[in-house]
Amino acid sequence: MSGPWRVLSGLWGQAWRLALTMLGVSVLTFGLTWLAPGDPAEILLRDRYEAPTAQKLAQVRAEMGLDDALPLQYLRWLGRAARLDFGLSYVSGRPVSQELGPRALATAELALTAFGLVLALSLAGGLLGGFFHGRLVDRLGRLAAILAMSAPNYWLGMLLIWLFAVEAGWLPVMGRGGPEHLILPALTLALAVAAMQARVLRASVIEVKSRDYVRLAMAKGLGRGQTFARHVVKNSLLPALTMWGLCLGHLLGGSVIVESVFSWPGLGQLAAQAILARDMPVLQAAVMLMALFYVVANLGVDALYRLVDPRLRQAAPAGESCPEPQP
Repeated sequence: MSGPWRVLSGLWGQAWRLALTMLGVSVLTFGLTWLAPGDPAEILLRDRYEAPTAQKLAQVRAEMGLDDALPLQYLRWLGRAARLDFGLSYVSGRPVSQELGPRALATAELALTAFGLVLALSLAGGLLGGFFHGRLVDRLGRLAAILAMSAPNYWLGMLLIWLFAVEAGWLPVMGRGGPEHLILPALTLALAVAAMQARVLRASVIEVKSRDYVRLAMAKGLGRGQTFARHVVKNSLLPALTMWGLCLGHLLGGSVIVESVFSWPGLGQLAAQAILARDMPVLQAAVMLMALFYVVANLGVDALYRLVDPRLRQAAPAGESCPEPQP
């Protein structure tokens, strides 16, 4: 079987796992939202500034289908969700799909910008740290990575706001607008993730540099820089692909803290608002969409792995390990 067909057959198996994962997420999402304290009917009446009398509560519960058994409510909700119909928002009364659309675009804009920063910073930090292993550049990079990973997102976001918005006045503080509004939230999202992935890439570079084929290339007279570019970089990037895929899924899923700090109108902020308002249809749809982003990103990483690493397209005989990467 040729390479592309092997990739497609592997993706078919992954698609079944994706469907089962999303089914499990739907059960947890629906169940946990109903276990949360508070009566949705009472909250809805209070949002309408109506007194939650027994008669009105019974009427609203009947309209919302809350009197039915929980399994029946779940099956009805799952059937509508499969058609991308998540019902109406308890708060706004609008279709949930209309609430999600603009928010998903805002999260995608922020996530892709942050992902670009993650790629640039992790590649620079990891490759430089591995190339100059043990030198001053490597030690400074490790120190910067530790500081970035140790800082909570909310604290880092507030620090960046104070430095670049309040004190310097260079960038806007909150909201979504032009490209300048993306810089601070994207940087806040990217720094800690990029630092962690730079450490992973650095360790991979150091490990690949000790391989026999790298020593052989240098023994044949190939310069250190050429050996690094031709033989080390490509084979060092394979472990980082998984980290980048998980990072992309996490970023596309939305960051509740960062979007709340910067008032970025994305899925994370929408989910936080839905939790506070007990708006279950919006919360369920937002969580399902964020989970879908995450598992699809992982599916994409599996496909990319099979395209980049030919060892994964070849079934190794039982008891044998996959061959070493070739220079």
